[in-house]
Amino acid sequence: MTNEKCIEPKVMGEGDLLAYNAGEATAEIAAHIENCPFCQAEAAMLARLEGEMLPALYRYECPQTDTLLDYVSDFLAVAEVVPLEAHLATCLLCRDEVAHLRDIGGEEVVSVPAGWLEKVMLAGQEWLAGVFQPVVSGVAVRGGARQQYQYEAGGYELVVTLAEMQLGTGQWRLQGQITALAEPTATFVGQVVVRGGELERPLALPLDEFGYFEMEALPTGEYGLQVQLVEVVMTIEQLRVA
Repeated sequence: MTNEKCIEPKVMGEGDLLAYNAGEATAEIAAHIENCPFCQAEAAMLARLEGEMLPALYRYECPQTDTLLDYVSDFLAVAEVVPLEAHLATCLLCRDEVAHLRDIGGEEVVSVPAGWLEKVMLAGQEWLAGVFQPVVSGVAVRGGARQQYQYEAGGYELVVTLAEMQLGTGQWRLQGQITALAEPTATFVGQVVVRGGELERPLALPLDEFGYFEMEALPTGEYGLQVQLVEVVMTIEQLRVA
């Protein structure tokens, strides 16, 4: 900074304004800035610049949302958790996003977390719930080893594809994508919960920002799927995997 208008130019050093804005300045520096109109203005301008730059720089070195969702859903390996938690210790924005993901269901894979509905309503958002209805059902592809199903509910479309990973093994790859009918390019934060069949417990599959999800080695059986987004929960009550 320039010191032409500072009441005590020799007091301020490099980084003192940053330290002051972060609440880490020495008592001497803090007292100087609070008594120097020029330094007060410089500190305020720097704070505004930081506020404008932070969103632009966010994600440059931060993990993606689907990685954070895997973290809150306990899907990450230990080798991945350790560096991620080290990052969270120093990144307020990622900690806030982790808290948000837990609020919308990242920690609770069996059902919508307690209090979620109340939080959404208090935030002025409309809570929606619906059951997906089939639009196209049981379309066989490639000699029956692959099926595709299409559903609609609450202004959303869900396409689910099942493909046997190796013919005759009874192990299937489940892939799907949800889109907003009124806004095909909309991005998503949420998860798809799979329950039933031979699963010992419900499994949460993270949605990527384009609404895509995937699971491998799903055994033959009958399953229910629940799509959990911030403002809506929609269910496929029965999906036959065979």
